[in-house]
Amino acid sequence: MDNEMYIEPHPALVACGFMTKAQRKILAILLKKSMYGNVDAAIKFFKLLAEHMKKMEMKQSLACRPMRVL
Repeated sequence: MDNEMYIEPHPALVACGFMTKAQRKILAILLKKSMYGNVDAAIKFFKLLAEHMKKMEMKQSLACRPMRVL
């Protein structure tokens, strides 16, 4: 991932006894890779797919290129 991203611990971690409610409020989990449903996951997949297709000598359509923000 391009940026560090943290998620809130799941409530089941408290229910299973892995952490207390107080710990859950102050702790966060650092993601090492993109996670399904994460905005970065779709962007990473598209970039990886585009790279792979370029290696196969395919040309990307201008209609499907991500917009560049100025």
